Amino acid sequence: MELHQFYLPVGSVRDVNDLSLVTFLKEDGFTVCLPGDLNARGWRLHLQNKAFQYWLRETNLFFASHHGRMSGYLDKVFEYLSPKLIAISDKEQTKGRTVTQRAPYTDHSRGVKMKDGSFRRVLTTRGDGRIKIVVKDGNWEISTSRMESTNKGGQR
Repeated sequence: MELHQFYLPVGSVRDVNDLSLVTFLKEDGFTVCLPGDLNARGWRLHLQNKAFQYWLRETNLFFASHHGRMSGYLDKVFEYLSPKLIAISDKEQTKGRTVTQRAPYTDHSRGVKMKDGSFRRVLTTRGDGRIKIVVKDGNWEISTSRMESTNKGGQR
């Protein structure tokens, strides 16, 4: 497994989120990008780095930065990044909780076939629950806790 990490020097940005460690993990042609809580300013600075651009191009699975919020979205990133799937990790929706505006990630993902036969471009822990992704020999097998609970007992 290959591990590549990028970070900005302390003092180069004002927002602590832009100091997030951006991690790329690669194994058997599968690359995941974990950008933490990186905001648009941090993305702009990282995009100046050719090695960073390269790893974005290699990414198959992208975890949206800053829990999928608009503050972590920068459309210029997708000039280099074209993942099969984007995952957004956030708390589950609770009654009365305000939902933050989501960035247009579905416009930037190629999509994958799910274990239940559906086709998805973006998965969220808020809407899908726990997400399980197994990649073997280039094939993706994806399931979620919500999918599993709705398929028990033959129910849909």
